[in-house]
Amino acid sequence: MSMINSTNTTYKRVRNELETHGYAFFSAADVDTNERFAVAAQSLVKSCARLPVDPHNHTGLRQRVYGTAIVHAWEGEIRFVPSKTDHTGRHYTEYWQEPSINPDAAGTRRTFAPLRAAQRNNPFLHHLILHDLACCSFPDDVLGGSVLAGVHIIKLIARPGEPALASPNMLHRDGEPFTFAHLLERSNVTGGENVIAGADQANRCVEDLPSGSVRDRRILKAPFDGFAVNDARVSHYVSPVKVVHGSPSGWRTVLLIDFSPMVPVRG
Repeated sequence: MSMINSTNTTYKRVRNELETHGYAFFSAADVDTNERFAVAAQSLVKSCARLPVDPHNHTGLRQRVYGTAIVHAWEGEIRFVPSKTDHTGRHYTEYWQEPSINPDAAGTRRTFAPLRAAQRNNPFLHHLILHDLACCSFPDDVLGGSVLAGVHIIKLIARPGEPALASPNMLHRDGEPFTFAHLLERSNVTGGENVIAGADQANRCVEDLPSGSVRDRRILKAPFDGFAVNDARVSHYVSPVKVVHGSPSGWRTVLLIDFSPMVPVRG
């Protein structure tokens, strides 16, 4: 792949762990957060100070934006798909999952506010998309063509007595072959533990799992630490986010990037 140096040991390690174990954790150092991207990385974090409320979350404690990009993998070119506009002039993007993948959404076509222009054009976001794609073990014919990348930014806000929940609030799979999660910020909260189990444990609560079913569990604490999952191999879950005692609110913001190959539609 000419888009990025995929011979780097980080890519080899993550790719190997995704194939061998179905998941991989990594640190900020693994995604090259050096001075080349320092300003862009901080701009990406600052852009999440106030995001639109997720319209599918009745508590108002989850904020979310979403966009899709077509990645021409060999050239390293990234082009975001334009958002849609409804009859009121509101811009939106659509996201759909099979009912078996996300029972909370029940197979509905969910709409979210689109990524802002500054987010879509952020150099560090583009770097992360290419970095993550280089870690995926797609066949060469896929990487020689185009790949669809879904980009979510999700902010969970916790208040005293009001923990913030992810959706779905259980072990689940995403429906895309590979998904990467990058922590953007974490402030005044506890919880938010990422739990990994086998794919056969999807749609179950962690406390209901048979003994020994959990393969890994970790809390992402430093900006740009993260993990990746091979959707066919594992299920995953993030525990509720709770505000620390004495604080009026806290939050945890995560960038999710998922990848699906684009194949010709046959008549």
